[in-house]
Amino acid sequence: MSAAAAPGPLSRIGSACGCACARSQVALVDCAKRMECIRRCRCQVQCPPQGLPWSTFRDRFAVVTLVVVNFIFLVCGGVLVVLGFQMYLHKESPVYVWLIDRVPSAGPLVVDDRIPGVLMGVGLSIVVVSFLGCYGTCAESVCFLCLYATLIVCILSAEMILGVLFYVFRQKILHDLEVNMQRQVTFEYNRTALPNNATDPVTRQMTSVWDTMQVKLRCCGVYGPLDYRNSAWFNRSRDPEGVFVPTSCCRLLNDDPLRPKIQNENYCQIHAILFPDGLQDSAMLNTQGCSESAVEWLRLNAGSIVTVFTFLAILQIVHFSFACSVLARLARSYNDYQWYEDHVLG
Repeated sequence: MSAAAAPGPLSRIGSACGCACARSQVALVDCAKRMECIRRCRCQVQCPPQGLPWSTFRDRFAVVTLVVVNFIFLVCGGVLVVLGFQMYLHKESPVYVWLIDRVPSAGPLVVDDRIPGVLMGVGLSIVVVSFLGCYGTCAESVCFLCLYATLIVCILSAEMILGVLFYVFRQKILHDLEVNMQRQVTFEYNRTALPNNATDPVTRQMTSVWDTMQVKLRCCGVYGPLDYRNSAWFNRSRDPEGVFVPTSCCRLLNDDPLRPKIQNENYCQIHAILFPDGLQDSAMLNTQGCSESAVEWLRLNAGSIVTVFTFLAILQIVHFSFACSVLARLARSYNDYQWYEDHVLG
């Protein structure tokens, strides 16, 4: 029986080189030092790559885009977390008025107690996903990039499901929204004038948001000026002042809910008394309800809203494809230098 073939000199040298370089702290730090170690061992191997060999424009563009865009989203997510926390701590936060000033139809939603939690949750999710994408690309981590791509797919799927559910149950959602708006007008608007409510921050916040929405949308109440007849505000104000609608329901010369300039306050209140039996429309009073105005605002801005969500969906798909491209390049790089793991690190 023939003896097993003895390992060749190159194999023995390669094994010795592998042991020497594996024990060296510089083996994985500096390419030149590793090559010097290899030459001393007379090991005929090449220096493995330092980082990913991004040789094509497509690879470099994918890496730069993933890092830059995810860093931007990381900062935006952090801002959302800070704003949500600030809104949670301070019920009179100027963020509420700023949001309703930019998106008037979202007034009833902005003052919801769950909004700060939603903002913090969404912001934290953006921070986590963006960190995985940014750090995974910089560190060339297959694990982080795989998790990043998986989360992108999950988020995109959840957005599609939520969009379908909103379309299917849109009537119920609008009805629940109107019920919430009616509760706010009837029980919570301008309660600061009532006993023991002068320093209530929630009431001042609710009043400020509704005034801003009524000025920006040129509306009054939920369905019209009559909504204030049975409100806590009207029961307080009708005897001493004879005021039937808030100032923000009147037609203004400016567009500032904090410093309104009314066209004619007397005619505004008289038209509020006559509406709707003796008056159907008025040049001094906003007769349209904010529910209808909000729906109309959404209809007029539907193109912009769809454009924004479409852009975000396309951005997510592009990032998913870039993450897959980086993962594929990592896999090819590891396959090209498999000998390094076998002979130098093995």
